[in-house]
Amino acid sequence: MSDSPYGKLIVGSEGQDGRVLQRILSDEGKNVFRQTRNQLISPTGTDLGKPTQDLLRSIFKDFQIEEMYFLAATHSPAKLEIDSASKKQLEKNFDLLQNSLVEVLEVVREVSPTTRSFFASSALVFGEPNSVPQTENTESSPIEIYGLFKKIAQDIITYYRESHGLFSISGILYPHESEYRKEQFLFRKIIDGAKIASVDSQFKMEIVDLDFTREWNCAYQVMKSATNILRLDEPQDFLIGSGKHESVEKICKYSFEAYGLDFEDFVTPSSAQLIPRSTNLLANPDKLFKATGNHPDGDAKGLVERTISRMQGARTI
Repeated sequence: MSDSPYGKLIVGSEGQDGRVLQRILSDEGKNVFRQTRNQLISPTGTDLGKPTQDLLRSIFKDFQIEEMYFLAATHSPAKLEIDSASKKQLEKNFDLLQNSLVEVLEVVREVSPTTRSFFASSALVFGEPNSVPQTENTESSPIEIYGLFKKIAQDIITYYRESHGLFSISGILYPHESEYRKEQFLFRKIIDGAKIASVDSQFKMEIVDLDFTREWNCAYQVMKSATNILRLDEPQDFLIGSGKHESVEKICKYSFEAYGLDFEDFVTPSSAQLIPRSTNLLANPDKLFKATGNHPDGDAKGLVERTISRMQGARTI
């Protein structure tokens, strides 16, 4: 634990972005508090209890929380939405809005108005955008539940900035990956499949659409951009992406090549139905670059190689 009296708070610390951000902030020597759905955890790993408003007020006061990162959300892989599953995801995300996001922003407003707050939004707020690439001025028009949740949360963040003078900002994140991605998501599924194929020549993996393209950014670079924009002089919203597309086929190629294999020997087409995904989601990172001097590089091959290296025990950022 750092000797500094100042702390950081990550809400949603158990997900990919929370785990990556914790590593980044810990490497900076920061005191990092982590909030899960049912726990508030100290920088030393002590369970402080359920994150009630009274407990949060105490933490913000006693540890002078400088930065709060709200990363919590409920998201599923791109499977066809079913009514019951959609309803469950909707309920969970709107519970997060009322009982987590608004709750912590109210604590900031009441007892720690100098705290800087970052909300992790998503490029899915744009739905099927007509303008490619997108900028911070592109109209939001979500077409699925996750994007709708992010859009409403962005509006809440803007409200607290404009109506209460808080330093509260949104980062609109384009797709990003790491070794912490859950196994059911495509990027991790492909990398895990390549590893299995390296020891099992009979292994087969089904992929629905090898031609589908999207951004494949490094989660470490995306979260580092989040810290950079939260430390600017003025609160502003930013797109955080690279503006580079790669196909699913290329991710398969890079992953299997890392083990000396040809993906075509192991990957077969699948007839599963997925949620329709926009191929128009592409960031224009110019504003981010001008403000911070950097943005995610969009190097999909490097991302695959670094992820495999980390999963094998070597820590390469």
